[in-house]
Amino acid sequence: MEEESMIRVLRTGRESRELLPRDATGGLKVGLTCLAPGENVGAHSTGQNEEVLVVLAGRGLLRADGGEHEISEGCVAYIGPWTEHDVVNTGDGTLAYIYVVAPVGR
Repeated sequence: MEEESMIRVLRTGRESRELLPRDATGGLKVGLTCLAPGENVGAHSTGQNEEVLVVLAGRGLLRADGGEHEISEGCVAYIGPWTEHDVVNTGDGTLAYIYVVAPVGR
């Protein structure tokens, strides 16, 4: 497999890097997102897929299911299928996390 990652810079300071694309696996997608203070990913859903976030650095809020959940370095968060969610950096430094998106049942 070729070692190439896709990088998307999303607004000022915000970066999302796809580390392992779906076509390299059986449907799993892995990426790294870095948010500057005050930035957010934007409300979205991964549809019929489930998602796990592993926070590497910083602190923020995971907004999901109508609630807000504090996240920080070392936290692991599960987001179920069809769940609209957003991540916002509430800290003074970069919020960095790995995301893993996979079809349910795989």
